[in-house]
Amino acid sequence: MKKTLAALLSIALTTSLSATASAQSLTFMIDNEYTKDVKIEFYSTERNHVWPGNGEVYVLGPSDGTMSYPLSCRTDELICFGAWTEGNRDSWGVGREMEFDCTDCCATCSGQTIEDIILN
Repeated sequence: MKKTLAALLSIALTTSLSATASAQSLTFMIDNEYTKDVKIEFYSTERNHVWPGNGEVYVLGPSDGTMSYPLSCRTDELICFGAWTEGNRDSWGVGREMEFDCTDCCATCSGQTIEDIILN
């Protein structure tokens, strides 16, 4: 009985540690120097996942300063940012719903912070 319990605890601990090891974070630091509010989303290129998700968007005003967007993601997952103004008149990064190609606006999820993204 003790051996069975020890084996089950060992399996549970190993499973828990491997699940934790695959979780990571990535932080984007974005400053809106444009004259209007900008809507922002982050897109995984490897799975059907969007931050903040559920039909929501982040809104960054021109006087908000640099804002931090920490994302919980999968290790080595490639994530891109998209930003746009109301009516989709102006856009940055991959734009709304990843409508544009952009290599400079994507980063790999590995615990880092991407700084100095300035929208102007």
